[in-house]
Amino acid sequence: MERRIDADQAPALLHQLAAPTGLSVPLGDLLLDPHDRSRELECRVLYLARADDSTTMLPHGCTPVQVGDRLLLVGRGARCA
Repeated sequence: MERRIDADQAPALLHQLAAPTGLSVPLGDLLLDPHDRSRELECRVLYLARADDSTTMLPHGCTPVQVGDRLLLVGRGARCA
């Protein structure tokens, strides 16, 4: 499944990233269960494509998310972000 960090697919995240505080959100935070942040979702990011056309296979969880990122996720159905 592909997810984009944009106004259509991630409006709340987009709002946080665009805030003047310069908030950084690590990729790993997107893979935590929203109901229990101590648990990881059953999915992984296989591929990260940036708006500047750079790409990363198997990006690390510490990688900061940026507006315009495209993420290719693999996992178990509804448990995936």
